[in-house]
Amino acid sequence: MKNNNIMKKWILTPDKYLKEHETKALRTTLEEKAIVALSKKQKKPIRDWIIIDIALSAGLRASELCNLKMKDIYVGKGENSIFVKNGKGKKNRLVRIGEKLKKHLKKYIAWKKGAGEQVDPDEYLFISERAPKMTLSAIQKRFKYWIKACGLNLHYSIHSARHTYGTMLYRNTKDLRMVQKQLGHSSCQVTEVYADVLNEDVEKAVNELYC
Repeated sequence: MKNNNIMKKWILTPDKYLKEHETKALRTTLEEKAIVALSKKQKKPIRDWIIIDIALSAGLRASELCNLKMKDIYVGKGENSIFVKNGKGKKNRLVRIGEKLKKHLKKYIAWKKGAGEQVDPDEYLFISERAPKMTLSAIQKRFKYWIKACGLNLHYSIHSARHTYGTMLYRNTKDLRMVQKQLGHSSCQVTEVYADVLNEDVEKAVNELYC
């Protein structure tokens, strides 16, 4: 007898993650605005740039970004990871990061200290003007602000950055287990959606059969 309670497999459609040119446009705009903000002593663009860079380069959920503390960032000599405490399902995980994000984090922390913000281990990495930590809605709004500034489709959300990371990581590695661990999925079945979205890779493989 079939179990009618079994959920249909969720499909990651192309509108749920940014394409390569869109990601590049977003990164370029944020970096340029952050550089200008440094000279004008503006904080938001500098903070927003690192938040979105982490989302795109490490795949953290918005709630995980909100809860990051200084002690969760490991960017010392021989270190290159972010510790996510109490992620989805109250699970902890260690997310490995690349050299570019590591350097960006180090620069951000140095800037944060120079700007007079607290950098003690238990302080939150991202603060707002009126609170010791950014809220989920604040991060969502800031992401939407930059999506609009880049002229990209407004249906994208901060979670789209996570899907973008998962898609690109699988495309580069073809390793579902690695993607699962990095994203903090409960099982590879959840992660399998990323293996289903690479239609261009399938088309290329099929076309090569006739070379």
